[in-house]
Amino acid sequence: MKTLDWEISWFRPTTGLAVAICLVTASAAAESRYIVEKAELADATSLIVLRDNVSGVEAAVAPSHGGELAGLRVRFRGEWIELLRHARQYSAGSKWGDRAPILWPAVGRHATRDDPADRNAVNDSYDYEGRRYEMPIHGFARIKAWQVLAFRADESQAVVEVGLVDDATTRTHYPFGFELRVVYCLSAGRLEIRHKVRAAATNRGPMPFSIGNHIGFQVPFVAGSALAGFTLETPSRIEILRDANSIPTGETRLRDFSRPTPIAGLKMVPAISLGGYAGDPWVRLSDPSGLSLRLFHRAQSNPSGLLVQFNLWGVPAEGYFCPEPWLGLQNSLNRGEGLMQLAPGEDWSWLIGIEPEQAVVKSQSGT
Repeated sequence: MKTLDWEISWFRPTTGLAVAICLVTASAAAESRYIVEKAELADATSLIVLRDNVSGVEAAVAPSHGGELAGLRVRFRGEWIELLRHARQYSAGSKWGDRAPILWPAVGRHATRDDPADRNAVNDSYDYEGRRYEMPIHGFARIKAWQVLAFRADESQAVVEVGLVDDATTRTHYPFGFELRVVYCLSAGRLEIRHKVRAAATNRGPMPFSIGNHIGFQVPFVAGSALAGFTLETPSRIEILRDANSIPTGETRLRDFSRPTPIAGLKMVPAISLGGYAGDPWVRLSDPSGLSLRLFHRAQSNPSGLLVQFNLWGVPAEGYFCPEPWLGLQNSLNRGEGLMQLAPGEDWSWLIGIEPEQAVVKSQSGT
């Protein structure tokens, strides 16, 4: 299989996940471009914080909450601005909140219907080898506690690696052995989220899965900006159509956002599932203040057939928008489409890149 231009160092423990940690001291961090710090929220949630002091970008990761990106701040016109919705909010009773959950081994809903006419029969499940398994919407990785495997900073980057392995609970949803590792790497003002999936050598057959990220931004990015001027740009070719239960019908229609499109006028509940990209799928979100964000993703290989590559969801009028990079399809485990099929002992890689962009604002004199 084709490999990407980055590697994750793999540990090979006999049981569980090995842990290797390197913490930058406060005195060293004060003199460094890149730093890694531990932080603890008021509710005792532990975060690992990566910071690029020169480019002005900071990412926070919450291992105990699905290993997700918990915050993404950029320095804009001298002020630190938080871009994620509900960033670093994990207090008891708070909702899921659309920070940036990792979606695995499924994206969207899975609808096994005993009675197709009964809406309540859509029970987020799938059938495999004669047995029915419940699958939480968007998979179970987002609701599991992940382990911190390593974190470090040097002269070129700040990095944290987190991991998840199968256990008795995951096997009630998904009868496969696996290792899922995610590396968050902040370098030169860009955050890369590097995923590696490994199928256990003891699996009896190919391991099927889809993957995605439900990253959610507060919009507009900058307080006081006009939502009417906030735009989306992405070179999609098609929209994948779905039924009333959010299950793909197999039909598509042309849907092109290659020119900047105001998000305020888009109806994205239910979501707009986009595909048909040529090359790496990407999306650019632009605030009228001059602050933009470009997201792209790149896979070692793509599933065949119908494929959602960005899933647009949100209500901009209520202050949130989720561009959701995906590599999969709703109901994929039932449909047999939009799935990677990983042979026992093999691994597969997927990269998400997030790049803040800032427009150069000229004075009235033109300087």
